[in-house]
Amino acid sequence: MAEHQLRWGILGAARVNEKLLPAIVEAKNAKLMAIASRRVGAAAELLAKLAPQLTDVETFDDPESLLTHPNIDAIYLPMSNEEHAEWALKAINHGKHVLIEKPMALTVADIDAIEAAAKAHSVTVMEGFMYIFHPQHDRIKDIIDSGKIGDIRTVKTAFAFPMKPARLYRINRDINNGGGAMWDIGPYAIHTARLWFEQEPTAVMAMAKLNEHGAD
Repeated sequence: MAEHQLRWGILGAARVNEKLLPAIVEAKNAKLMAIASRRVGAAAELLAKLAPQLTDVETFDDPESLLTHPNIDAIYLPMSNEEHAEWALKAINHGKHVLIEKPMALTVADIDAIEAAAKAHSVTVMEGFMYIFHPQHDRIKDIIDSGKIGDIRTVKTAFAFPMKPARLYRINRDINNGGGAMWDIGPYAIHTARLWFEQEPTAVMAMAKLNEHGAD
């Protein structure tokens, strides 16, 4: 294994791994070491489905085995929204770098705790905003910075997709437990506005319609 390769562990067998796992496998500067899921057999099923050629990748039904693995540098964390902070802190405290799916956490206190732990353990923590690496984002930023369209005073965003039965987990729990559209796709809109305005909001207002589960 080349010295520059980042050795990855995946914590959770979520559907998004269909995008991320092949990317790790293809990247020359990354190596997949192990996958863990609390659902018995799910880690092995995921590996068999997406990368059966990787016979040296370990699979675990105990997430703690991934955190204590001596040959893993970084953890990818695609677990449920309400679990992000707990498992990110566990990974950080084991000296692992962490890539967390958005949202990083559900409260400011949890974000502060993650930041403090990352600094204390000298590890990198990143929220999974894939769009900032797309060339179209760079192009838009160049146009804004050039001043060709004047000062940015309003940003309007829209994000929607068909809600298939397999995705109903997104709206079957209330917003206090990480459910709903704002936690699921809202971070992209908010993150975009903050990036393009290059400043933080001074006031926030929101309106939402909640379903029977308390999700927006």
